[in-house]
Amino acid sequence: MRDGIEKTSGFTIVELIVVMAIFVILAAVSIPAISTWLPNYNLKRASVGLYSSIQLAKSEAIRNNRPYAVFFDPGNGTYQLIDSGPDGLYEYPDAAADDVAGEAISISVYGPGITYGHTPANKNFDDGSSTFPGDEVSYSSPDNAVLFDGRGLCNSGSAYLQNNNNRTYAIGTRASGVVRIRMWQGSDWD
Repeated sequence: MRDGIEKTSGFTIVELIVVMAIFVILAAVSIPAISTWLPNYNLKRASVGLYSSIQLAKSEAIRNNRPYAVFFDPGNGTYQLIDSGPDGLYEYPDAAADDVAGEAISISVYGPGITYGHTPANKNFDDGSSTFPGDEVSYSSPDNAVLFDGRGLCNSGSAYLQNNNNRTYAIGTRASGVVRIRMWQGSDWD
């Protein structure tokens, strides 16, 4: 005690109320932004995951000098890496085939609301037309899959992923083996 005044340490109730009010205001501002950001982030993760699986199929095909594929199953919301097996012949999904299939990857594991789709895109990623494949995957042969040969060449096409926020990604290949990923930006793919 000095000069008759006792010093105490700590916070006053007013200071605590002010800090709590600041936290409430920050939360009120942040929650709407997070509710928009998170679905878009999850869609981007799903798109990059699919892109990576296609790149893996290409690199494994070159490394092992035999066909590898990514098989798309929009009806079940999955895709799957396929190894052509010891005979080097891609025969999936033939039950008698010796093809080795990896685990099917569900795009829903990346978050709710992610599906095969192209809403709101109005221009096809492959050729710029307004016609889209009915199942959101333009790989028609073989078996709705992108198939890489031992040199890394493949069939061309795309798969479209979307979320509930009207955000769309196209993940596709050119016959030269180039793997591409683009997001719909309102009037074109970027």
